[in-house]
Amino acid sequence: MGMVRYIVRRSWKVVTFLCLVVIVASFLFYQIEKTEYKPEENFSFGTAVWYTLVTISTVGYGDYSPKTTGGRFAMAFLIIFTFSNLGILMGMVNDTVLEAKERRELGLDGTDFEDHIVVVGWSHISSIVVQELLGAGQRVAVVTGDRESLTQIRDLAPRTQLFITLGDPTQEKSIDRAGIRRARTSVLCAEDDTHNLIMSLMIKDLNPRIRVIVSVAREELKRTLTNAGVTYVTSPFEMSGRLVASAAFEPEIAIFIDDITTAATGGYDLQQYTITADCGMAGKSVGHFIDKMNELNASLLVALGVYDGKDWDIKPHPSRDLLLREKDIVITLGNSVQNDVVRSYLGVSQGR
Repeated sequence: MGMVRYIVRRSWKVVTFLCLVVIVASFLFYQIEKTEYKPEENFSFGTAVWYTLVTISTVGYGDYSPKTTGGRFAMAFLIIFTFSNLGILMGMVNDTVLEAKERRELGLDGTDFEDHIVVVGWSHISSIVVQELLGAGQRVAVVTGDRESLTQIRDLAPRTQLFITLGDPTQEKSIDRAGIRRARTSVLCAEDDTHNLIMSLMIKDLNPRIRVIVSVAREELKRTLTNAGVTYVTSPFEMSGRLVASAAFEPEIAIFIDDITTAATGGYDLQQYTITADCGMAGKSVGHFIDKMNELNASLLVALGVYDGKDWDIKPHPSRDLLLREKDIVITLGNSVQNDVVRSYLGVSQGR
């Protein structure tokens, strides 16, 4: 729809001019020729319009033709105009269509995504992030300033799930095109930590309710970003360092962690689901939930996020006697089939 609106907005003057030419030429032809036709020939203004269109299109059916010198001069002028200007006008319309297609490819008309995730900046980290999010079934909008990366990003998913826009990620108009005001989460992955700080402040100003996740290279910026309203700050170097250290003396654990933290390659995956009033588990015990999941051969409960009215307190391996409450989060581990069972039973989508 954005491309259609752009074409209409850019072409309406050309179309209006052509319509005006047709109306004026038809009026002149009708006024000059109407006395030369007999009543039974049914010559009307509509007939004059038809003749004008046939003349402009160079079809020339021959069913009507000017009978007066004035009519011939009028049509001669129309024919000259057609050959000298119509090609230019059609070229302008064609250029507008091509420009609209390019704007669509570059994402310059924005997206109508809602409740989606916006990834700002394109890097090795954001490439992994986007693939994981798409693998988990999330709708993603990507803002990148790297034109050469567009094809690589576009190949990851169809337009219904992935939107890409080219622009400076530190500019409001660029992230606005990604639907930042309607998004629920933003992931900032610029290679320059200063840009991440600037973007986090701008995004929070545009959408105060959004969750902002930032990947930083400099550990000392964590507190600054947290104070700026960032929901979660992570360092890929810190995470990878921990995984490498684990692989040095407990390699199987490293392999296990690598497997359960990805949704893009299949295997087992950690997922979270929010307890709602309608899911049938609010007020039930953790033990009841575990037993029900075992009965259904569903995912394994590994942790519980207890909601305290503002945030969630994560409790690994929670006590069976603990009661589940509305807005609590169950964190489960399972394969795709087992996770589908949990999702279907609770009637909620994974994630928050």
